[in-house]
Amino acid sequence: MTKKSLITTLSSLLIIIFIIITSLSTYDIPKNTNPKNNIKKEISHKEFGIDTLLYEKRISSVKRNETLSKILSNLGVPYDKIYQSQLQIKNIFDLRKIILGNDYYSFYSKDSTNSLNYFVYKISSADFLVLNFNDTLTAKIFKKEIKIKERSVTGIITNSLYESLVEQNITPELVIKLSEIYAWQIDFYRIMDGDKYIVIFEEELVDGKLIGIKKIVAAEFFHRNEKFYAINFKFDDQSEFFDENGKSLRKAFLKAPVKFSRISSRYSLRRYHPIEHRVKAHLGTDYVSPTGTPIRSTGDGIVITATYARFNGNFVKIKHNSVYTTQYLHMSKFGKGI
Repeated sequence: MTKKSLITTLSSLLIIIFIIITSLSTYDIPKNTNPKNNIKKEISHKEFGIDTLLYEKRISSVKRNETLSKILSNLGVPYDKIYQSQLQIKNIFDLRKIILGNDYYSFYSKDSTNSLNYFVYKISSADFLVLNFNDTLTAKIFKKEIKIKERSVTGIITNSLYESLVEQNITPELVIKLSEIYAWQIDFYRIMDGDKYIVIFEEELVDGKLIGIKKIVAAEFFHRNEKFYAINFKFDDQSEFFDENGKSLRKAFLKAPVKFSRISSRYSLRRYHPIEHRVKAHLGTDYVSPTGTPIRSTGDGIVITATYARFNGNFVKIKHNSVYTTQYLHMSKFGKGI
């Protein structure tokens, strides 16, 4: 897509969404205008692709320190079949990701053998691991249909954005997504009573139940007597948010805080500490540069700490917005004005 066509397409989309948002600017909760569907649907007895009428279904959940092998063994599955099931599963699911508390379902035959025919582990609300113990042992991932529903919500904040949305039965996940989108425009820790919002977003539902927010389509936030717009636009397989003038809301960080340096130690959750001689998390990136090399902040922000600490040496902490904060450690000295 050329830059000219991109700008033209983006401008048209901004105008359309801007009109939609403006039409909702009464800040009332929109009503559902979808007509009721009176068409009778045929009742299906299939679950995870299994005809449930043929089997006895039992439900349990993963206990502490349980592995799939242990669960299957407790269900009476022979070791050779447990081993075969692991071979079948290894290319479609990581068995280390069995999560404490997740449900699993056992389907037993209704005849005198009462043998285990199917085992189903809930990976997520939409994905399930299915083991078929019939004639030939097989394993597959069963995916439930995820339906997308577009909604809009409006409101006036009287205490917090979180409480305002929860009162309207909106998942708190929307608060997180809004704070990320507006990270450079609004400090969500300083939202005031009387601030207003309009959000058009898409929900993901499985079996009629909400499982999450897919994306925010557009939003308007009225904060400190100023309107902040955010319109989602996708190009080149990437989504970005723009304001009503077509300007991106995202401000880029510098790739590195110093010029002409090399990295001696990267961010890692398991790094061997050269002084303490043990493996521990290293939640930062170390750069090697000559003494006196200027250190630059990776983005605009407010200096909230500039001091000396035993393990950090001279260090500065900068708050960029309500989401991002960066630290600069082991400096030879502070810059002027800090």
